[in-house]
Amino acid sequence: MIRGLALGLLGTLGVWSSVANAEIIWTLPASCSHGTFHSLNLIAFADDVRELTAGELDITVITDPSLRPKPSLPQAVRSGEIAMGELPLADLGFDDPLFLIDTLPYLVTGYDDAQVLANRVRPSIERRLTEMNLKLLFWVPWPPQGLFVSGPIRKPADLAGRPVWAYGAMANTLAASAGMESVDIAWPSLPDALASGRVHGLFGSVAIGPETRILEHADHFYRLDAWIPKNATLVNLDAWRALPDPLRDDVLKAAEAASVRGWTESRRLATSFLARLTETGVTVLPPSSTLDRFFRNLGESIVDDWLAGVGEDERSLIEDFYG
Repeated sequence: MIRGLALGLLGTLGVWSSVANAEIIWTLPASCSHGTFHSLNLIAFADDVRELTAGELDITVITDPSLRPKPSLPQAVRSGEIAMGELPLADLGFDDPLFLIDTLPYLVTGYDDAQVLANRVRPSIERRLTEMNLKLLFWVPWPPQGLFVSGPIRKPADLAGRPVWAYGAMANTLAASAGMESVDIAWPSLPDALASGRVHGLFGSVAIGPETRILEHADHFYRLDAWIPKNATLVNLDAWRALPDPLRDDVLKAAEAASVRGWTESRRLATSFLARLTETGVTVLPPSSTLDRFFRNLGESIVDDWLAGVGEDERSLIEDFYG
C-alpha cells in the first residue's frame, strides 16, 4: 500500500524520483491494453530492467488508458512530466513527416523489408528525436495491416461511400483516396459503431481482431499487407542522461532483448491470429487482383505526395531503400 502511494506521488514530481534506498522509479504508459503483445513485451522489458539493475531502476508499466497523460503522451515525455512512454511512431508525424515513414502504403509489405527500412531510417529518426529531447529505446511492429469489413469486397466500386475507421494520417488518406468515408471515432466506441451500422469496416492489423468485439460485426478480413507500423518506446533525454552509465547500459541490454522479442512475437502472431480469425468464422482472403492493383496504385500516389512534401534527406532514404 505504501509503495502504491509512493508511486502515485512520484509520478507528479517529474521525470524521475529517488527514494531512501536510492531506487529510481519511472512510469511507462503503454499505448495498448494489458493483454496485447505490445504491453506484455513492455512488462517483460520492465522486469528485465529491474533484474539487470538489481532494483536500482524500477519501471512501472501503465496499461490503463484512464491513467495515461492527457492530452499528449509525446509532449508529456518531452517535457519531463513522465520519464517514458510507448506510442505509435506515426503519432509524431505532426512534428515531422519523417515519423510517418512506416505507414506509407505498400512501401513495405513483409517483415524482412520492414526490418531493412527500420535499420535504414533509425539514425535519422534518432537525430530528430534528440532535437525533441527524446531517445528511442526500441520499436516493435504490428502485424501487417489489412481491411476488416462486413460482407465481401470484390472490386473498387464496392468501397465507394463505405464508412470506415482508420488510425493515423496515412490510413485515413488511403481510405479517402479509395472513395470511402473515414469516420472519426474513439477506439473504445468502435464496436458499438459497427453494431449500429455507423461504421462498416476498418483498416487495421490482424492482431486487433481476436482481442476485441470487432469480429461480432466484421465478418471479412482482406490481407492487404499494406504497411507495417511500429510502436516506439521513448525516454526523456534529460532523464536518460541523468542515469549513471551502468544503469544506462543495463537499460540498453533490456531494450535490445525487448526489440528481438517483440519482432519475433509480431511475426508469430501475424500467422496465428489469421488462424484464429478463421476459427471464429471470419472469411480471410487476399484482395482480388483488381482490388490489389487499385490499392497499390493509390499507395504509390500517397508515397509520391509524401516525397513532394519532405526534404532531400527523407527522399534519399526512400531512394536508398529501393536501391
